[in-house]
Amino acid sequence: MGLLIWGYNVIEGNKTFGSVIKARLGELDPRMIIRDATRNEGKLAIIQNVLLANAPQIIISLVYFSYNAVVSSMLMAYEFTSYLTTRKSLRVTSSRAGAQRSSYFLQIPYRYGVLLLCMSALLHWLASQSIFLVAVEVQNMRGEHNEDGCVQFFADDLGGPKGYKKQYNCGHDFIASAYSPQGILLTLCVAIFLTIVLVGFGYRRMEAVPEIGSSSVGIGAAAHARLGEENPWEKEVKWGVYPETVEWLEGLEVGRCGISGLDVERPGVGWEYR
Repeated sequence: MGLLIWGYNVIEGNKTFGSVIKARLGELDPRMIIRDATRNEGKLAIIQNVLLANAPQIIISLVYFSYNAVVSSMLMAYEFTSYLTTRKSLRVTSSRAGAQRSSYFLQIPYRYGVLLLCMSALLHWLASQSIFLVAVEVQNMRGEHNEDGCVQFFADDLGGPKGYKKQYNCGHDFIASAYSPQGILLTLCVAIFLTIVLVGFGYRRMEAVPEIGSSSVGIGAAAHARLGEENPWEKEVKWGVYPETVEWLEGLEVGRCGISGLDVERPGVGWEYR
């Protein structure tokens, strides 16, 4: 948003919204060439402008990793809580046994992973159309180009005295970066949309199960084997109370919760469990 405001303020000439936004994505508008931030000639100019044009790509990649980590944590928590209401098999990364299922290739369900990859690709593409590298070749009105930066006109060609020659400085070729307000605006819209989706996804309600997340200690506590049960990890399991493990602890009736392939009961309000 700051870049969009800055880019609009430095535009010279007609600054109506229609004239600024009408340039298509990746289309060069001479008013939107950045020439003061980097060198304009030589190999150093190429390196500096390439880095400037691609700096947003690095930022977007870092944001994507953070975004993916947050979504993965949310889905992991939701996956665990779903065992309270649905009996299903465990996901494993090693070879499967019994009813076990393989883990997701993209760490998260495909309906989320594929959509997230598509939105990331769209964001990267829009960023590439928002700030991009340009190489400008200066020519005269006849379409002639001179690498030295000036073009010679002969007076006899223009109807003047024969043999008369005059030089006009038409400027040097240069390398620079340019920006597109339309591209920046669309990138901003997609980023805001993804932020709203993440916040909305955070309001998704889960079942009343302890929030373990990816804590190995919590998962280990919930996965202690039930007495007398053989190979529960190969079956479709469910999280709940083991009815036969109710015991007295310091004057309180305490139950045991865990994951089991046998029948379990739903935890009750006001009861103590471990």
